[in-house]
Amino acid sequence: MFLILATVAGLDALIAIVYNRLVRDRNRVDAAWSDIDVQLQRRHGLIAVAENYPDLKANENFLNLQNELVETDNYLQFARRFYNGSARQLNTRVETVPNNIIAGWFGFSQRGFFQEASDDVAHVPLFKLGKIE
Repeated sequence: MFLILATVAGLDALIAIVYNRLVRDRNRVDAAWSDIDVQLQRRHGLIAVAENYPDLKANENFLNLQNELVETDNYLQFARRFYNGSARQLNTRVETVPNNIIAGWFGFSQRGFFQEASDDVAHVPLFKLGKIE
């Protein structure tokens, strides 16, 4: 009887551990996607500033705007990499044993990777050398 109880308790613990890892990974992927969205919105807003104030080029603040755009693109690149790494980790857990069994029970699924060329969200105006394309 003790052996049965120990086995059940062990299985329950395994399920709880795997479930918690899957939840953590899913939340990390969701947060990483949110970070990408925030950086894309920031980038878009900086480009709307340049569009609305074409005479900004004559101002020294233009250099600050350029620096902010470069910084935002760097953050965006980091956010994309972090998202793809997080998605890869979640996808690996969802596919491997025994995680795949528990993932199936609780409805966890794989996430797609961020690919700029195929994602409409990433298509924002490009800002290069003082002009908008």
